[in-house]
Amino acid sequence: MGLLWQVIAEALKENNTLCELRLGSNDISDDGAVAMAEALKSNTSLTLLEMGTNDVTSKGADSLATTLVDNNSTLEVLELQCNAVGDFGAQRLSEVLASNTTIKRLDLKQNGITDTGASALMEALKASEGPAYELDLSDNDLTSDMHTILDEESLPGLVHSSSEDDPFQDSDDQNGAGGLSGASGMDGEDFEEAFSPPDVDDLQASMSNPTTTVQRMLGLIEDQDDAAFDNANWYFSQHNSSYPEMAETMWTMAMESGEEPPMVRCIHIFDTVLTELAQNQPIHSIDDPSGLPSIVLFLFNHIPQITQILSKPPAERVTLNTTFGAVEERFGLLRMHTVDLLCSMLETRCVCICDAIAKSGALQIIFDKFFTYAWNSALHSKMLMMVEIILDAEDQQVTRLLSLQKCLLAPAPEGCGFLTRLMDAYDETTPDAVEVKELDTPAVENQDPPEVEAIIVEQKLVAASKNVGYMSAVMDMAGCFKKARQNVLALGELVDEVQQANTTNADENARWEIFCTEILERSDDVSPEKRCLGGERPRHNPTCGQM
Repeated sequence: MGLLWQVIAEALKENNTLCELRLGSNDISDDGAVAMAEALKSNTSLTLLEMGTNDVTSKGADSLATTLVDNNSTLEVLELQCNAVGDFGAQRLSEVLASNTTIKRLDLKQNGITDTGASALMEALKASEGPAYELDLSDNDLTSDMHTILDEESLPGLVHSSSEDDPFQDSDDQNGAGGLSGASGMDGEDFEEAFSPPDVDDLQASMSNPTTTVQRMLGLIEDQDDAAFDNANWYFSQHNSSYPEMAETMWTMAMESGEEPPMVRCIHIFDTVLTELAQNQPIHSIDDPSGLPSIVLFLFNHIPQITQILSKPPAERVTLNTTFGAVEERFGLLRMHTVDLLCSMLETRCVCICDAIAKSGALQIIFDKFFTYAWNSALHSKMLMMVEIILDAEDQQVTRLLSLQKCLLAPAPEGCGFLTRLMDAYDETTPDAVEVKELDTPAVENQDPPEVEAIIVEQKLVAASKNVGYMSAVMDMAGCFKKARQNVLALGELVDEVQQANTTNADENARWEIFCTEILERSDDVSPEKRCLGGERPRHNPTCGQM
């Protein structure tokens, strides 16, 4: 409907004669609902407003509820059927029923409302002192128990029956002892067909109620065979116009749930969608956020909230026993998936995204956790991948990553203090002296044995690796920087700039040169065939660690 609903909303503010306004199936979405709510604050004539099938979510319902509770006393009928207001929207609209004395009809049919939202509406109706009302909760996601409760309350004007031709409506009835609601006379073949995993047509049909789809994706309601979760990327790819609303609904539901499993699913889905989209539609050349695809723009706008997740430890602080001993505090799957998502965002090499991540403080948090969780190989691997992206010597447009490079190299708290911490990690974890002994590996044909100094470095790293699990990643990151600085002139200039600005660490450049000569180059002298560090690159899909 585009700008038309804006014109209608503005006209409605001044109009005092129009009584009924029907805007069904016009792609109004939340923006239109918010505009209508604003108009209703001053309108005194409208008695009926119909906005069915308009992709209105909890955000739009919240705005309407606020107006109807505080600023409007003339509207009598509000029809929001076939939208996605969900439980939060239902709870907000229940406040309207409890306090507004003019509303007579509220249509919330097919809105992804579960028992939680229905309970709030029921209690509001019981407490209401308003006029006779009609409330339609048909075709929502209510269990058989809730239908029974609503029947027992015998509230006049309340409709809550489910569609008889929707075999997926009530997940509790599928497995309960009470049989199937509305499925009498169903034989075995019909039953098997009705409850088989949904095919593409079923998935597409379910988008008529995106709130329910999102709830299934997040595991908030039962999802047969995890079909919605497994096909989350399909939903987004097939419904580009629904990106912003669907993304906001998913994020809000997951974060407001207060539970880690829905949050993990949410972050994982966004990561999957972003990765596939970036592969098919490169966005590295986009400098202005307004030019980003909608799902990427959504993530860009939520970088501060994504960063906040990194600072919160797992909800369940369970001690983890490993071959290295007891780990008192786990890094957590939610934070690990969040690191994965941020790494995928860095891989876009999009200037505005990289700048936003650099300013968010996320990189400093992840680098600090890299050392804090000494045995989390998944975290170490991902941090190494981030460093490789930021210092990519092959990137012809290296300036796109300049803000991240500054953040990585600058001293804490403005930056990560990258070089200092790598060198400190080596100094603090390796012993001052080791016994020089031959490596227990066979000689390599046509290759000279390593020098004694190289063997000493190698055996120091072996000793360090018995105390911490990140030494191979530390050495790889140091080597990555060494190579990048040699190949990219701008990076060397950046290092000089950072060091000149940090007068307290003016000797770090000299320290780094010594580290390169005495540690990195000597470590390189020990060929992979002769290494005993176990120091090859960390696996990208490790199976152990502080998860």
